[in-house]
Amino acid sequence: TLGPDQPVYGVWMPAMHGPADAAGSIEDIAATCVGLVRGIRPAGPYALFGHSLGGLVVYEAARQLAAEGQTIELLGIADALHPDVMGARWAYRHSTRYRVRKLFSRKGLAVVTWRVRQVLGRNPPPPVLVLPGTGAVLDWGATGARERAYHPGPPAAPIALFVSAHYVTAAGSRDLGWRPLMPVTQWCATKEQ
Repeated sequence: TLGPDQPVYGVWMPAMHGPADAAGSIEDIAATCVGLVRGIRPAGPYALFGHSLGGLVVYEAARQLAAEGQTIELLGIADALHPDVMGARWAYRHSTRYRVRKLFSRKGLAVVTWRVRQVLGRNPPPPVLVLPGTGAVLDWGATGARERAYHPGPPAAPIALFVSAHYVTAAGSRDLGWRPLMPVTQWCATKEQ
């Protein structure tokens, strides 16, 4: 258990899932988070944790804090694909090979039907999801572009990587693409309930 000398703070930034102008790059989001963290606790040492896109944000936040001379004792990342893995997945899903395979899969007829209805303007518009507290609209395209554009440098702290089975399948590896930046002994697999 954590004692009173180890407070836990959460930074909630729903705008990071919005359009590019809602939050900026991973570096911009991390800088905002660093400012919030330092506003509450001006000096480290820090232990940081982030899930999914938040994992990339805390990775960059740790680098920025270390560049300011702060100590990062631990960097916990859960289910965050390395941007190179995200880029490879995006490129594959937009490839002719993927689309042809999908066309000849069990979903082929449904895919063709949906595309034809889309071209004819007969598909209902997707629901507009507004990010709580921001007024910004959820934009998965901008979020994915933000993730793929980030190029993580060397880690600023020891990394504990927590990985669920779903993300192992998505990435095609247990290290989610982070192996070049961390010793193998630092990753942990988690079981899904």
